[in-house]
Amino acid sequence: TLQHILVIDDMDGPRIIKHWAQICSYEDHHVLSYEGKMTWVPQTLSKEETAGTWTQLVTQVDDSPRYKGVGRWVHHGNYSAWTSSPSTRPLPRREYTKRSDYDLLKVTNQHIITPEGWAHTQNNRKHVHREGKNKSLCIEAGLNTYKRITNPDEFAKEDFAAAEAYWEKTAPFWAEVRFLWKTILGTAEGPIHYKTHLKVGDKQNLMTRINGLAESFTKSPSEVTSKEIATVLGEHLCP
Repeated sequence: TLQHILVIDDMDGPRIIKHWAQICSYEDHHVLSYEGKMTWVPQTLSKEETAGTWTQLVTQVDDSPRYKGVGRWVHHGNYSAWTSSPSTRPLPRREYTKRSDYDLLKVTNQHIITPEGWAHTQNNRKHVHREGKNKSLCIEAGLNTYKRITNPDEFAKEDFAAAEAYWEKTAPFWAEVRFLWKTILGTAEGPIHYKTHLKVGDKQNLMTRINGLAESFTKSPSEVTSKEIATVLGEHLCP
């Protein structure tokens, strides 16, 4: 499991945001198909399909699922790369807050090991899936690079320290949230659908509520129970 934590420069010092995570599992039989409208359909792979593969589950800021696909590692000489089968996922935040002309992404991911870290490439199709329409709007290529910093300067050390301090305080809380989501995904007998907001115009979305519990946990861990977290998640899940 690799947890991404953002450190953002702010007027009052570094601001910490728990971001997405990627959870890799060997010979995992379960993947998710995103169907649009915040609905994921669990799919079970056969023993033959999973032999020698790794799944990658990517979670959103509140640890809800974003996508989960399966792929294989290839190693040739000094070349190592994991390439996924095509998978589907929701629009990223930078898109769904500004546009509504497509419904989901169809994506092939590849992670390529580099001497300093790794590169993540994406072959994306922005797909329209509504009102009898089933077509691609456009193709998008994505590239993210990750570099291991072995000798950070003093400013970077301060940033890392702030992120590490946040995670030390909240890791037990997020472990419980992730366990509850794992249970939901692992026991679902049909589509998994949840609402980000309980009602139209509600400013308290799921991300805000879960982050609020995380903040409360840093102040008084014993007062934030597993039952309370499960209740919040249950209120957003749809039958």
